[in-house]
Amino acid sequence: MLCICTLLLMLVALGSSMIVRRLLYRYEQSQFLLNYEMAITNLAETFRQRTASNPALAGQLMENTDCHPLLCDLLEATDYDTLPPDKRNLLTGLLNGITTHHTEIDGFLLYATASQKLYYFTPDHASRPFSATLADPLTLTPFTSTAIDQEETARLIRLCRPEAAATRHYATSFTIFRKISTPLGFCIPLFSVREFDSIITGYRLDPSCNIEIRDKRGALLYSSLTRSDPAADESSVFSGEVTNMSEGFTISYHVPHSAMKHGPLADMLLFLALLVTGMAIMLSVVTYILSKRGIDHILNGMRQFGMDKLSYRIPKPQASNEFSQIIDRFNETCDVLEESVKRSYIFELQQKRSDLYALQNAINPHFLYNTLELIRSNIASGHNREAEEMILLLSRVYRSQTRTALFVTLDAEVELCESLMLLYQYRFKNIDYEFDVAQCLAHYAIPRNTLQPLVENFIVHGVDPDRQDNLFLMRVRLENMEERSTCEADPGSPPPRICLTASNTGRPVSLDQLEELRQRLQNAVYDNHENRGFALTNIYSRMRIAFGEQCEMELSSGNDGMSFTVKLLFPARMVTEMTQLINEADQPFRTSSPRQPW
Repeated sequence: MLCICTLLLMLVALGSSMIVRRLLYRYEQSQFLLNYEMAITNLAETFRQRTASNPALAGQLMENTDCHPLLCDLLEATDYDTLPPDKRNLLTGLLNGITTHHTEIDGFLLYATASQKLYYFTPDHASRPFSATLADPLTLTPFTSTAIDQEETARLIRLCRPEAAATRHYATSFTIFRKISTPLGFCIPLFSVREFDSIITGYRLDPSCNIEIRDKRGALLYSSLTRSDPAADESSVFSGEVTNMSEGFTISYHVPHSAMKHGPLADMLLFLALLVTGMAIMLSVVTYILSKRGIDHILNGMRQFGMDKLSYRIPKPQASNEFSQIIDRFNETCDVLEESVKRSYIFELQQKRSDLYALQNAINPHFLYNTLELIRSNIASGHNREAEEMILLLSRVYRSQTRTALFVTLDAEVELCESLMLLYQYRFKNIDYEFDVAQCLAHYAIPRNTLQPLVENFIVHGVDPDRQDNLFLMRVRLENMEERSTCEADPGSPPPRICLTASNTGRPVSLDQLEELRQRLQNAVYDNHENRGFALTNIYSRMRIAFGEQCEMELSSGNDGMSFTVKLLFPARMVTEMTQLINEADQPFRTSSPRQPW
């Protein structure tokens, strides 16, 4: 049990450390990703403002409610050089003016649907545009603002200007028309991503992080990585995104787990948890060794005392702990028992008292060894509360053994039996009991330790190990109590008799066994041989000595669902009255005069 508790303690310590380490990791992760969340939030707001400015840009490409005629002339011409020089100058001035006003625009692509001619206007080459004829037409939808991803934009620029350096733009198409029914082509502004790069640089993010902007179709409009990296496994990266449903775009980040640097606190917590676990194991081992040494010391002393060495006492250790308290209580009990034996057997006592003491000293608490072994097991397994309760019950039992009075009240005797039953319940989980004593009878006398053998007889012979409902029932009433209105005797009449019944469920008693027990009741038991035990004849003999012919005992089996029932009838007398009768009986023994009946 101690090993199990140690293992559980170790698992709890390791589990707690892992949970704390995991929570700390989550906290470090949230702090690490805070900049990334702020970066994409800022980027989303910037991109939203750009998207919101598209209508103003479109207005500069319009004249009244129609597209600018210069744009229409270009898209209707077979080539740029076919336009008159003044129109060419006005057209380049128009486009350069827009790029000057809108610093985020680096140029324009103009596409003529009919001729599949593509023109590239850029401020660094403002005199004339670059052009190319496309082999395949662009799949753009008229009168619908279509986002063109970064890769496609770069491809179109290279078609017009093959020598151009690699560029990073995203684009949005606007339809050019003279009449709504006849679209001529598309104007495609080229938006710079320099502002996006500047925002990301300001947050000092990890270089391996990739931030992307995609439209609602999933087209890549922007990527913070200029190189083409293979797609990372989702399980090895941290991801997050911000979606703008009204403008139709999503901004996301992807950063590898390796970019997050762990602090030393998590590893320190794990080290401390392992250190505490190791110390707990060492403490458990030391506790087990010390406890076993103390318990073995007590058990050895008990064996010595049990071998008729009544003068033997357990040496008290120097340390003051629970074991020293047990040893003190045990030695005190041995002192009292030895003194009781000396008073009972060495001093000159009258025969009648010798008989009673001999029978009472026959009560040997043999369950002590099993009880202390169970206490030792509970202490070794850490169940100190149960061990404390068992020691308290055991001390109550032995405190009752140290009483010198020959008679006690029924209430005290039943209390002793209850302490015994509670101790036995720690050992046997399938027994239960019920004591029902009339309140008015609690103060009447009974020889000490009369009811204890009934409890032990139930434990030894009555408990059926295959049953879970073994019950011991004891009831104390006046004989014919239903016909009486009080427990007190009528003036001038003999005292009423008390009816004590002890019954139990469990092992059945055969008719032959029942008849044998009835025969044995006819013989008095005065010896104290261990092989005889606490027989019913022992109880009956003591009660007959104390109460005379008015005491009766009846045995039965199978009544009211009970396996075995003992019915004991004896006069209701007070403790002081019985003590006085005993003292009066001393005189015949001391004077050698004839013995008088009680």
